[in-house]
Amino acid sequence: MNLAFITKRYDTVGGTERDLYELTRRLASWGHDVHVYCYEKRKPAAPGVRRHQVPIKGASRTANVWSLARQAKTIADSRVHDLTISYARVLGQDISRCGGGSHP
Repeated sequence: MNLAFITKRYDTVGGTERDLYELTRRLASWGHDVHVYCYEKRKPAAPGVRRHQVPIKGASRTANVWSLARQAKTIADSRVHDLTISYARVLGQDISRCGGGSHP
């Protein structure tokens, strides 16, 4: 299966980030074609995972969120994926993972 994951940060620091990293690593090891679209990358991609840079056009956190929401799905749609899963607030994904806990 060809899978697209959209996230703000692809990393192993933080619960949600670690969850995504481990999920993509395992899916790739099982033979799936795994793509991650993000604008922050602090760790090399897991073996077999293809990471794609989403350019951010904003000077504030809010502008970054809107930029990712608008651009990530467009960039992901430039390739053919069976399923698009979002770990971030974006528009038009097939599945949205809600989580990250409570924040003040």
